[in-house]
Amino acid sequence: MGRKAVGVDVKLALVLGSPLPRGSVSRVCRELGIGRDTYYEAKKRFEAEGPTGLLPRSRRPHRSPNQTPVEVEDAIVRARKELDDEGWDNGARSIAYRLQRQGVAPPAISTINSILRRRGLITDQPQKRPRSAIKRFEFPARNSCWQMDGTEWKLADVQRS
Repeated sequence: MGRKAVGVDVKLALVLGSPLPRGSVSRVCRELGIGRDTYYEAKKRFEAEGPTGLLPRSRRPHRSPNQTPVEVEDAIVRARKELDDEGWDNGARSIAYRLQRQGVAPPAISTINSILRRRGLITDQPQKRPRSAIKRFEFPARNSCWQMDGTEWKLADVQRS
């Protein structure tokens, strides 16, 4: 019967739960395949939080400084609803134009589309994708397609170059 793999966090919890003899940190690090700095960081978290401090943590940033402000997102949604109520096209370009006329600096068209998709106001329709996006540009044999960029210039003395 095969052995079940035990995660490094479980092994560290077992090691950190009991005192180590002097000089055995290097041995433990070699056995676990981690560096000494990782060991001491885990030890510090284990002493502060207990075994839950060794659980995997999210690497997501705490804040996104370039994220579109909520006020602008709300203005985009509001402009889309206004355009729809008035019977106009309520796509991203129309929304950007409406916001610009209202004195709000609109984000990029792609950002407006992303915001509308995230808020559930747009659903993807892959059947509307042009066929050229699916068809691959290739030829059946090597050297079966050639391209020449030939231009001819007439000089001032009527000679050709």
